[in-house]
Amino acid sequence: MGDLLATLGLVAPFGSLRNDVRIHRPADVVWAVIADVGRVADWFPSFQSSRLSGTQRIVVTRNGVSLVENVLRVDHEQRRFQYSVVPNGAIREHRATVDVIDLGDETCLVTYSTDMVPAVLVLALGGGIAEALETLREQLEAAPPAT
Repeated sequence: MGDLLATLGLVAPFGSLRNDVRIHRPADVVWAVIADVGRVADWFPSFQSSRLSGTQRIVVTRNGVSLVENVLRVDHEQRRFQYSVVPNGAIREHRATVDVIDLGDETCLVTYSTDMVPAVLVLALGGGIAEALETLREQLEAAPPAT
């Protein structure tokens, strides 16, 4: 079936992954950190630095690689952030979505989804994203709850 879909052009050469973490803090608290998109390096250990410049985020990885990302959406109502890495020598297409979902019990689920071409690069990203979500959880849960 997969070969048929590929033959028909219905399957893109995208790699896809989704990581998630439950955080024992209210969704609005977690969203405030995610929505501060220029400060992603504060909780993403693979990044040495990050900054916002207009509608672009510039991140520098720990190994010195600079990436330019287009901020596509910061939706405070849905608590959804979307961005895409500007194509470079390695990445041809990319889109990532971070959702913060209120679970109704003063906890939330953070889901980080990424689609990219070439597909093999998602394998390299998966561990870094999982580590980032765990760092985010640890930082927020270690902080005193907002009063």
